[in-house]
Amino acid sequence: MVRVKKIEIAIIVIVVIVCFFRFFTKVREDLFLVPWNDKKVSVEGLVIEEPEDRANGTRVLLRVSKISLASSTSFANNDSFVLSTVRTSLDLKYGDVVVISGTLEKPEVIVGEDGRSFDYPHYLGKSGIYYLLKGIDISRTSQHQGNRIKEFLLDVKKSFVDSINSALPEPHSLLASGLVVAGKGALSDDLQEQFKRVGLIHIVVLSGSNVTIIAEAIIKTLSFLPRFVGAVGGIFGIIAFTVIAGASATIVRSAVMSIIAVIGNVFGRQGDALRALIIAACGMSLLNPDIVLYDPSFQLSFTGTLGLILLGNITDKWFCWIPDWGGLRTIISASVASQISITPMILHMSGMYSFVSLVVNILVLPLLPLTMLVVFLTGCMSFIAQILSIPFSIVSYSLLQYELWIVDLFSGWNFAAVTIPTLTWLAVFEIYGAYVLIFIVYRIYKKSHPIKDETLVKQLQQLGKNSERG
Repeated sequence: MVRVKKIEIAIIVIVVIVCFFRFFTKVREDLFLVPWNDKKVSVEGLVIEEPEDRANGTRVLLRVSKISLASSTSFANNDSFVLSTVRTSLDLKYGDVVVISGTLEKPEVIVGEDGRSFDYPHYLGKSGIYYLLKGIDISRTSQHQGNRIKEFLLDVKKSFVDSINSALPEPHSLLASGLVVAGKGALSDDLQEQFKRVGLIHIVVLSGSNVTIIAEAIIKTLSFLPRFVGAVGGIFGIIAFTVIAGASATIVRSAVMSIIAVIGNVFGRQGDALRALIIAACGMSLLNPDIVLYDPSFQLSFTGTLGLILLGNITDKWFCWIPDWGGLRTIISASVASQISITPMILHMSGMYSFVSLVVNILVLPLLPLTMLVVFLTGCMSFIAQILSIPFSIVSYSLLQYELWIVDLFSGWNFAAVTIPTLTWLAVFEIYGAYVLIFIVYRIYKKSHPIKDETLVKQLQQLGKNSERG
């Protein structure tokens, strides 16, 4: 168990106070766009994120440079952002300057069929987006006006996805792209629903585990270089992947922790996951305190990682009797620790609980690093020549086919997942309060019965070793 020093506690308290101050003093309105609310306008702006194709059109995030209504025109002197969805045949890219005509309006709370509500205004507000633009018409006035490095990285991503699509059929290509660079947005709505029912959606949302796998691969690839040079290359590689993957809160959190681990390795310091998590969370919260309350991905990522850190050793002892073939024991214990930590939040956010999640994760996760590696090689070889990618695409297809088959098989069961009534935040806090109480009782028991506890663990470990030999 990590011992937290007094100075670290003091720093955390200061960070919390500063975050509270920034949170309650933040202006949650774009004063420049207020006069244009509920009016038909023409907005000119720079596309600052990769456009996203959806069923109802292309979703585009603009930094406003000019907005006009009839004969009057106003120029934005501040960073105003507008999120627009518009149907277009244009191949929109990051760095384009476009003019979109439509109606400017404020986002509203989204209420689902089950009565659950999603605070869409605050979710967008955390990123400084306070208005939506229902686009009717769009035209492009110029290109390549964004950051050239970011534009280059996103072009590499698009080329990589295109090469994957040419080497693999659907839905295998969609899953392949989702695993490596594109996230769940690459999957169809039906396929996303299947992954949610079996509790496996986390592998295609470019979560912390994906970033960790990528980071480890980059570091191992550069291990032949001097330690410092390899570390610098690894850090730049992690940052580049973060940009390519969209730099969501989940990805940034994992990237920061990976970079801390790389720096610690350079100076010969053993990694401390809990401190790295606290540093990442404190830094991100200072920059944008809204993510703590209004970003579900940050909440789940932080809670899940904290659960793995605090409960990982405990659950590992529960399953020390299981042979560690291919990391099976680690996957089972990590899956259980993660399930325990994030289930209350999952039930609050979606109300869906998967009864087959643990089994499906055990069947799929051992092959995930290999799948990502072979998919990556498939895309790289396809860049060079289509024929070179054939051997890798065959292996990729086989692995992806197995994973899709598992998802399809288990998601088809009627009892695979259930939806429960709304779980309030108060109930969530009460459950986590019970977790804390149980954890404290466990620590007290462990200190008072160390010999008995260690003897039992050794017996179970011996049982696991005997099973491995058998």
